[in-house]
Amino acid sequence: MLRVWRLNDGWTSRAVQSYITVKLIMDVVTRWNISMDMLERYLEQQAAITAALLSTEVRKNARQLDTMDSADISVAEEIVNLEPLKKATTALSDEKSPTLSLILPLKAMIEQSMTPDEKDSTTIANMKTAILQNLSSRFTEEQDFLIEGTALDPRFRSLPHLLPEQREEVFHRLKNKSNQLQQQIREIQHTELSQNSHLPKRQHLKSSLVQLFLNHQSPSLKVG
Repeated sequence: MLRVWRLNDGWTSRAVQSYITVKLIMDVVTRWNISMDMLERYLEQQAAITAALLSTEVRKNARQLDTMDSADISVAEEIVNLEPLKKATTALSDEKSPTLSLILPLKAMIEQSMTPDEKDSTTIANMKTAILQNLSSRFTEEQDFLIEGTALDPRFRSLPHLLPEQREEVFHRLKNKSNQLQQQIREIQHTELSQNSHLPKRQHLKSSLVQLFLNHQSPSLKVG
């Protein structure tokens, strides 16, 4: 936990100095994006961390201090810049809206952003290669189902990540499924009508209040 100084410009024109408490983020294997958040927080609080590690109190109680050198920090900055990964996982972890139609568009976005670049360091190039290899084997069996779900989403119905002939095939498949569904509905309705036609017609029943008067009225009263 770090105490970080900040400047608050309040009601007076003079800047008042105060501090806030900031927690460092620890890596947790079961949580998405936590490694990225950990690196972002470290880079954000790098000056405060360096100052804390230089303090006599910390050095007195620690047997060995492992710090990141300039090369490590450069790699961390490059990893943090891989923003599409974090955006994709954040979007897919949303619990308030359906995310099935997002899977393939986000996968295509990640694959495009992970294309190797000559400017990439060895670490980033290896990371991109590993990510592409991992994605290549995912969602292969559910491919048709996911594409149809994406095509039915108004946001992605143009299917920009597919070739023209692939888009035509998807919509042709959806049209056939729609026709089959309509045919099934007509058959069900026809069956219900056929069954109801053999049932005796229901007699019109008078309301309970009228029936009560009819059953218990005196000879001098007539209910129309």
